[in-house]
Amino acid sequence: MYKMANIKTLNLYDERCTPILTKTIKELSYMNTNDVLVLNTDNHCALKKVRNLCEERGYHVEIEKLGINDMRYTIRV
Repeated sequence: MYKMANIKTLNLYDERCTPILTKTIKELSYMNTNDVLVLNTDNHCALKKVRNLCEERGYHVEIEKLGINDMRYTIRV
């Protein structure tokens, strides 16, 4: 039997880069294989750091532009 993936969403609007990265790392530490973390943010500084973090850990990340400043990161563990 297959386990369904858990999906967790963090809305990190109006937050600085370091807290976004810290909260992302913390949430990823609780996740299992095939779980999905969705980050919504308006901080473009986090783009490179979150992408690098995912690449280092072997996670798949999709980045979607939602509006002028809003971004969504979908990370599959």
